[in-house]
Formats: sequence, structure tokens, C-alpha cells
Amino acid sequence: MVKEFLQPYLFNHERPVLIIDDSSVYRSAAKGILQKLGFEARNVHQAQNGREAKVLCAEHNYAIIFYDYNLGAGLSGYHLMEELVSEKAIASDCTNIVVSAEGAVNVVRSFMELSPDGYLLKPISHDILKQKLPTIVKTKATLSEAFIALDQGRFEQVLEMTEEMIQEDESTLIAAQALKARAQIELNLLHDARNTLVSLQQVTHLPISYFMQFDIALKQRQYKQAQFILDHMPKNSVSAPLVLDRQTTVQIMQSCLEMALMSQKRSIKLSAMRLERYWILGLIEMALCEFSDAQDTFEYITNHCKLTRFDHVDTYNLGAQMLLDQCQFSQIEIRNKEQTQLRFYVDAMKKRGKHSDYNITESLLIARYQLLYGNRKLFVNAFNLAQSKMKDTSLDTLGLFNCIELLKIASLTQNDRQVNRMQEQIRTLIKEYDPVEAKLIQSYLAQWRNKTQLSYTQAESLRKDADTLLKAGKNERAIELLIQSLELNKVDTMTPRLLLFALTRTMPPKMSRTDCISLVYRCIRRVNATPYIQTAEFKSVCKQLEKNLLVPDFARAL
Repeated sequence: MVKEFLQPYLFNHERPVLIIDDSSVYRSAAKGILQKLGFEARNVHQAQNGREAKVLCAEHNYAIIFYDYNLGAGLSGYHLMEELVSEKAIASDCTNIVVSAEGAVNVVRSFMELSPDGYLLKPISHDILKQKLPTIVKTKATLSEAFIALDQGRFEQVLEMTEEMIQEDESTLIAAQALKARAQIELNLLHDARNTLVSLQQVTHLPISYFMQFDIALKQRQYKQAQFILDHMPKNSVSAPLVLDRQTTVQIMQSCLEMALMSQKRSIKLSAMRLERYWILGLIEMALCEFSDAQDTFEYITNHCKLTRFDHVDTYNLGAQMLLDQCQFSQIEIRNKEQTQLRFYVDAMKKRGKHSDYNITESLLIARYQLLYGNRKLFVNAFNLAQSKMKDTSLDTLGLFNCIELLKIASLTQNDRQVNRMQEQIRTLIKEYDPVEAKLIQSYLAQWRNKTQLSYTQAESLRKDADTLLKAGKNERAIELLIQSLELNKVDTMTPRLLLFALTRTMPPKMSRTDCISLVYRCIRRVNATPYIQTAEFKSVCKQLEKNLLVPDFARAL
């Protein structure tokens, strides 16, 4: 019967359909309706959540998928559809239909951004589905072969197939012209594609024709033209956030990051469900060295990304790196709070990554934490562990964000050879990333290195000034400058040596005995695992400080 029901639209009745809903009652009812419409029971599959749906989509080539929005704990129907489409986990000729009781404006608008083929409100009946399903499936079914050819990279055949579409209804002809333009873009026939899209604009004001012209301008790096297209296209509540997304892209590619930040925040304000928007926002904040905001953004993603493609080691790795960047550039001592937060990220990565990769990532993050904390000995131990784990791992498989962490450690320890090696590897790995992401990551690394170098320069200047003051007997002012230098460069070993010496002369009048003792321990941790601790000078300094502060044994800090 399904052959007769959908025959006018060349529907392939041998392909299965999938019902995704957390209610077993609804799934059974929907299956019954489809069977009455002629679908064979064996071809009507069911999933109660996103996890089951992704497994089934990996095993079957579905012709139609029905999505509920609320799938219980875990992945929502919206995030499931977004992932299946963006990751090409389903064929592009698959008809996607939202069937939900959710009528909230933000949910409906977010779904419409994904361009579903149909949106039906529950409850649905046999009569409603019988009336509406043929119309919903028609375009995808009619153009099925062209969609498949596009997926398979047979772009010339797509052009031939779409040229033959001359007696179809308007919606099918519009979709055919859009497919034709996509194939022309893939074949780099950009002038032809632009002409196709201009013709398409004469019959429809749908955003797709404008967005594809935008893609052409972006591909040709014609950023002013890309912005012109966005400025002059018709806008509505659905297209507005999509326009802002593309405006953000143009601004990023032109290195206008402050403007990109504002555009991305406006896009999120209009439509907040799309996690990719937060991912780009976090990368922009990174590139602007707004590390606290970036960490908050990645934390938001980790709190909402369960079972999505963002529930990934890289998301937690970046959150951890933003935490450490805050520690590096803040003017305060690292405390237990940061260690607890770092442990959260590390534990989350442990659950999501390969054992060997996780061990490397954990060791690198802990190594930088110990370096910034000033515990030289524990840094050496953690970094040696990371290096031992990397012996059997090539740099190509190490991953971009692990290489970035290696670059940071090499920069902090002033290992120029390793810095050059990591920079070269990062340039290779980043080619595999989306151009927008690559641009932001490169901007972030450049800003991080500039900021690090500036803090080093400032710290060195303060240390030299303090040394001059010590020679002039101005001990209290010298100690103030050395403490500032200690915070600006958390890995330098010369400043803590000089500060220990200065503290043997006098104690800062505004600092309590307890705080002075804590400061001494910080300095000793900083010089630990260096040749200095074996010198007579160090032992003499410790002995004098023990006497001044009434502490029995400072050496136990080692």
C-alpha cells in the first residue's frame, strides 16, 4: 500500500523509517499509523533516546526520521538532528520531520534553523499524516538520486540530473537549483553558481540562495562582498541568528575580533540552543585573552553537551587550559580551588578519551599547573611522565591541543628548540581544522605568546630594579618589587633566589609572620630541583630565615 500512497513521489519503500521518542506509547501509536499507511512493520524502527538513534543511524539508511524534541535525559531531538545532519550521519536525501508537543517559540525557531522537511505538532492522527506526509517527502524523494550523487562527489551528474527537472512543482525546482549551485561550487564553477543563485533569487526569497552566495564570496575571500550580501538579504526571526553567525565569520576572517564577539553574543541571545555558537564564542574569547570568560563558556558547553559531538576531550582540555592561563596571568597565588577545578577537567577527559591519550593530556596539564604553582620538582616529575608516554606516539597523532600545551610549557621554560618544533607541528595540524577555528586558534596562540613575553619583560625589569634597591639598602621597597616580579613570571628561578636573600635582611612591615613564612615556602618550591638548592648560599639563607621567623626547618619544603 505504501507504494500506492507515495508512488507519485518516487518514494523508495524498501528503505526503513525511524521514530525517535522517549514515550513507548507514542512510538507504538506512530508505528501503528505508519503501518496503516502501508509501511511494513519490519521497516518501521524505533529509538527511545539519542544514543539509540545514533546507533541505528550508523546501521541503516533511513528514508524518513521522525524526531520528538524532549527525549528525556541526555540528547534532545534538536541536538540529535543537528548532529546527524552536520556530521553527515544520515543521507542528505533523508526526510527529517519534527513531531513534538513542544510549541515554545525558542524551540520551534531553533528547529527551523536546521531546515527540517516538516514540523508537526502532537498529537498526530492517521488522517493528518496521510494528508501531509506525501507533500513533506516529495522534494527529497524526487531529488533522491541527485542528493546521493552530491554526497558521493559525483558533481557533474548532479548538474545533469537537476537540468532535467523542468516539470516539477516550485518547491522541488527551488531545491533542484540549490543542489545545482552546490555542485557548481564544488566544481569551482563559481561564476556559474552565482548566476544560478541569482536566477533562484528571482523566484524565492528563501535564505539559502543568499547564504550560498555568501559562501562563494567567502571562498574567494571577498569579505566586503560577503558582508554586502548579508546586509541586503531579507531577514526574519529564523534567519536573523544565522545571518549573525555568518557576520561573525566575516569579522573573524578580517581579524575584527571585538566586533565578532559582539555579533556572536547577539546570535546566542536570539537563539541559544546551538552549541556550536558557544564553541565559536569560546574560541573568540580565547583569541582576545579573555580567559575567565572563555573558561565559563567551555564550562557551559560541558554542562549541556552530553552525548553531542562537543562531549569530547578537546572541550574539557580547552577548559583546563583556560583555567591554567588565568593562573598564569593573574596577580595572585594559585590555591586549592584551581587544583580542584583542574581535577574536574582531568577526570572528565579520563571518561572520554583513549587511555594513552588521556595519560599524556593529564600529565601535560598537571606539569604546567605545577610549574605555575612554583613546585619545580613536581613539574619535572609530571613532565618526564608525559614525555615517557609520548615515546610511542607520533606528533601527528598527539593532537592539536596537546601540541599547544607542549608549546606553552616549552615557552615558559624557554626551550626555544622545542618551541620551534611545536610551532611547526601546530601549523601542520591546524590545516585540518575549519578556517574560522584555525584563524581563532592561531590568533590565540599569538596573543598568548605576546602576553607571556610581556609579563617576562616586566618581571625582569622589576627584578633588576629590586637588585639595584638592595644594593642601595632599600630592602623593603626591593621586596615589594620582587613579589610583583614573582607573580608576573611564575616560572623564573632568579627572582625567588633574590627574594629569599632580601628576606634575610628584613621582613615586610605590612606582612604578617604567617604570610612571610608562606612566601618563603613559595620561593623554596620555585628553586627546588635546581642546582641552587645544593649550594652553600642556599643553606645559609635558609638558616638565617629559620632564625628570623622561628621556623625549625625550611628545607622540609623540598
